[in-house]
Amino acid sequence: MWSGNRWDDYRGYDLDGDGFGDVPYELRSLSGELTAKHPELRLLAGTPALALIDVAAHAMPLLQPRLILRDPHPRMGLDDPVREERRGGD
Repeated sequence: MWSGNRWDDYRGYDLDGDGFGDVPYELRSLSGELTAKHPELRLLAGTPALALIDVAAHAMPLLQPRLILRDPHPRMGLDDPVREERRGGD
């Protein structure tokens, strides 16, 4: 279900040039997990405070939130019709 999508925040690489990332995309959000457990924190949605929580969770594995979704083959970059034509795609 979550395979072959393009993710704005994907930071992987494509060594074999097939247009798909060689590293799976994983979505984790500590701020989302906290607001789900404590609905009163929704008041802070979109603020630097919740953004900082996600940055800290990414930097410190001890704060790693649970996995929300995983795309084993994320698409790289924007769709390129010329590239698709060269590969024989529609």
